[in-house]
Amino acid sequence: MAAAEGPVGDGELWQTWLPNHVVFLRLREGLKNQSPTEAEKPASSSLPSSPPPQLLTRNVVFGLGGELFLWDGEDSSFLVVRLRGPSGGGEEPALSQYQRLLCINPPLFEIYQVLLSPTQHHVALIGIKGLMVLELPKRWGKNSEFEGGKSTVNCSTTPVAERFFTSSTSLTLKHAAWYPSEILDPHVVLLTSDNVIRIYSLREPQTPTNVIILSEAEEESLVLNKGRAYTASLGETAVAFDFGPLAAVPKTLFGQNGKDEVVAYPLYILYENGETFLTYISLLHSPGNIGKLLGPLPMHPAAEDNYGYDACAVLCLPCVPNILVIATESGMLYHCVVLEGEEEDDHTIPSVLQDITVLMKLVYIVLG
Repeated sequence: MAAAEGPVGDGELWQTWLPNHVVFLRLREGLKNQSPTEAEKPASSSLPSSPPPQLLTRNVVFGLGGELFLWDGEDSSFLVVRLRGPSGGGEEPALSQYQRLLCINPPLFEIYQVLLSPTQHHVALIGIKGLMVLELPKRWGKNSEFEGGKSTVNCSTTPVAERFFTSSTSLTLKHAAWYPSEILDPHVVLLTSDNVIRIYSLREPQTPTNVIILSEAEEESLVLNKGRAYTASLGETAVAFDFGPLAAVPKTLFGQNGKDEVVAYPLYILYENGETFLTYISLLHSPGNIGKLLGPLPMHPAAEDNYGYDACAVLCLPCVPNILVIATESGMLYHCVVLEGEEEDDHTIPSVLQDITVLMKLVYIVLG
């Protein structure tokens, strides 16, 4: 859960009264009314031999400016609970007071993740079969509440790639994120089960502005590490990605050392076999070489099992040099520092991953 931003009162008093708020009382009551067999039973299938559906971790809560937003899937709305009193101090607000942000056109798929945009004006509603963006309403009034404090506020929503998911019923959305820029129009980045990353603008939500094909790529669009084969040829697919902080693109990717420096966001793409690929994304420049897929990035020290074959998530910590945290389904976290590689030729891999997991464990032990 994303923490609520800003101070919320002396001693964080909201932590004591929040469990008694009417929103959470209703949530607990709803869980009590749901029988254990109903909660654990998979959806019925006409095929008795079909495997049970994958259990998804849900991340449907976020905090913003001293308010807690909880997604209510039954009503397709956000329940907004203030963590401060009307004066902004640490006094307890009314335990029955909250606002409901209702989707005018609700999503037709189940939501398992919500993501606040970099500008904090939109929220992405993410499901396996699609993505929809909710626009947060305006605030006004004494307490700066949505539309002056109305109990229910209607919110406009924008379906993204709706025609694509409708026409491709077998495809699923594997990962989604906001393009990290706060200056450009909002863009969302989608990784789908066909091993393709597509970037959509909210101005044209049905047509991707950029497409990055991660498999069956032409030779000139893929820079391979020496002695390694592209993982897609072995049936491997990407499972997650994350953006790094804005950085200068290595000039060796352009082959024009005299050109002005180009800055872009490094995009780290994780495959299920643990390999990590890299590309640079900038919506201000023509794709050209900036969209080339680099990798896999060599890992040091090397491991025979490539640090596991059940990678499921990656997080880039916003520091220099970048640190990648790679998670596996078995519960292991690998912390890797992204280092510059040696510039042997024009097709050099610009970065290597130095695994520091063991080092970090030693530091934790020493520091207690």
